[in-house]
Amino acid sequence: MGKYKKIGKKSRVLRRLLAVGGTVVVVAVFLLHNISELEVKYKLLFAEPSLLSHPKRNTSRAPPPNQKRTNAIPSILRQFEENNNNNLFFPKDSNEDSRPILVICGGGGVDSYDKVFDTLHMFSNFTILRLLQKQIPPPFNTTNPVFLHGENCKDHPYVVESMERRKRSPYLVSMKEENWTSSSLLSSPSSWVHGVHWPNFFTTNSSNGHDGNANKYLRVIHERPAILKVLGEVFWRQHYRDVNGDFVVYREVETLIPNVLTIHFLQGVSTSMTRGWEGAFGFRNTTYILQNTVAHPHKRFRDKGDGSVINNSMVDIDDDGYYKKFCSFVIRFNSTNLIHMFNNTFYDTDALVRHMFFRQLSKSYKPCERVTNCSGNPYMSFKCMVGYKFHITMENTNLDGYVSEKLFNGALAGGIPIYFGASNVGKYTNKKSFVHCDVNKTILEEMRSFYPRTSRPRHFLFNRSASSSSWPTDEELYTWADGYLRPELEPCVRRVMELDGNDELYEATLREPFLLDEDIMSGAYPLRGVMLAYNLLSSSEEEARRVGFTTLPPDTLV
Repeated sequence: MGKYKKIGKKSRVLRRLLAVGGTVVVVAVFLLHNISELEVKYKLLFAEPSLLSHPKRNTSRAPPPNQKRTNAIPSILRQFEENNNNNLFFPKDSNEDSRPILVICGGGGVDSYDKVFDTLHMFSNFTILRLLQKQIPPPFNTTNPVFLHGENCKDHPYVVESMERRKRSPYLVSMKEENWTSSSLLSSPSSWVHGVHWPNFFTTNSSNGHDGNANKYLRVIHERPAILKVLGEVFWRQHYRDVNGDFVVYREVETLIPNVLTIHFLQGVSTSMTRGWEGAFGFRNTTYILQNTVAHPHKRFRDKGDGSVINNSMVDIDDDGYYKKFCSFVIRFNSTNLIHMFNNTFYDTDALVRHMFFRQLSKSYKPCERVTNCSGNPYMSFKCMVGYKFHITMENTNLDGYVSEKLFNGALAGGIPIYFGASNVGKYTNKKSFVHCDVNKTILEEMRSFYPRTSRPRHFLFNRSASSSSWPTDEELYTWADGYLRPELEPCVRRVMELDGNDELYEATLREPFLLDEDIMSGAYPLRGVMLAYNLLSSSEEEARRVGFTTLPPDTLV
């Protein structure tokens, strides 16, 4: 028996040794398989630029070129297209690890772009990582779609390496004209597709300061993040040059930037995004209010049956059920000195339109009221406008695609907005729900010519009595602008008078939904276009050719 006990003891020892040895082998295999990813994270964490940016080092474990890339974009796109989905406005990927990723500097401060991304509903679907808060970015070979905005931390190793990888793109893509115009995805040589502008591949034009060939190619997005830029200034109408990126976010659709995909940011949508998701005027409820799917708390209606008044809130109404106040005009500077509006701003003469309309309506019909005590966040200005029958919600400039918080504030205040600004405003909102003053662009351009965009200080060039002064008096400015704008604004004044004098017509306008396209508030515009562009530019070379792209070697651009 003793012999057998000794044998059993040896057997147990042997089994334990084999178990330990097997564990060591498994750990070794795991480390060998994942060493590249661990190495990348180690370098990013401890910021070793010399190792991170080594051009000959290849730690990629990406799928072979002919293998279809898999990421979260198709599933999110499908979710947007499911019209009967209750979560249409608030898409949430069930798999947290497969969501798109936005990498930003995240340093905070006045000059930070963090707030921009907070107001872009498109990025509510993204996992956001902040480099300056020592959050580790994804490895370059991740299958998640990744976007990078690194303007405020250009020296960070991840940003440096990302830009180097962009320079070393394995190939470029262009498109033959016959493929572009016949493509099921793109309908014209220079197209906006779901809120993303694709540059014209076929125009050779160096007049804008760019090489004529620079507009013909795009860099593919392989083994790197898509480089994202944010361009802010609208009123100066800057023509940005040498945008070293793949996408730019911009607030209007007239200034087209070569050799880059432009994402249109409809600024007015952030009217509700800045107030969070929940609450009476959080993003969730605001969406339903603007589409008339829930009662608007700032509107009153006369019941069609017995004539009683339906008042949804504490709106100030008279004994007959009408708004006590006629028209609001929220203004944030001393409007008794109009010329001061042009001090320290980039405004063009377009900014005079709202003041001329205020004056014309007040003198020829009923006085409007200047609301000058509405301080604080401009996205909350609607609270100062509640109880007025009409609201002057005019932009400071006329640019297609530039629809700011002003019009949205008017819609949330409960009366009927009176709007001047983007001529194509009907593409994003329901024009039946407000009064649109569409001033002739030729008139606006001629007025701008009298206030040219030269180096500061700018000067008005029209004749005036105070010839020795650089600035006209308020009355001189009014008189000059009135000659151009009075006939343009007269139809708008008559429309307000018509609505004010006809209760049935007024209430029919008031009942119109402000938004008809659910994509505007859901973020599908422009996310759908961004997803489409990212998928095309990150596909394999074989797939790019299949959908109609022409591929070229990277040294085509020098």
